[in-house]
Amino acid sequence: MPTSTCPLFSFECLASLLSLAANLATFLGVPFALFVWWRDRRNVRETRENNTYQALQQQYQEFLRLCFDNVGIGMAPYSRIVHRELSPDEQAQRRIGFEILVSMLEHAYFLYNRDHNKLFQARQWSGWNQYMTYWAGEEPFQSAWKEHLREGFDTDFVKHMDALIASAHSGA
Repeated sequence: MPTSTCPLFSFECLASLLSLAANLATFLGVPFALFVWWRDRRNVRETRENNTYQALQQQYQEFLRLCFDNVGIGMAPYSRIVHRELSPDEQAQRRIGFEILVSMLEHAYFLYNRDHNKLFQARQWSGWNQYMTYWAGEEPFQSAWKEHLREGFDTDFVKHMDALIASAHSGA
């Protein structure tokens, strides 16, 4: 029987080619796997950030609708709070409106003080903190905060709002 003189078909050559292919697959596969892992982590983070933004955006829009529907009771942000005597029903509506507002602000505080990309967190948090600072400077909000809003919320959030209100009182 004639044997092949071509070394390409020898067992040793085939073993060497398979070994080279395995090394090449490992060499290329590990960086590819790391890239896929990194891309997946980035996508998960971006999805979480988008969900955070969307949830708070929806709450904010609902709050603005509440303000629009009840403009006479002084709930609209960045408008001058009404300086007339409110009826008991209007006072109750404003207290409820402030409670909805505080719930939304606490949600923002909680979501933006967790594990998000630092740049995303800083961009989003600064706006929400500015919004909290605005409300902390409004006397009707301060009264409602002291009367009943401080109760039942996250203690770190309450400390943050207390500091904003104290800062508003000191004129800082």
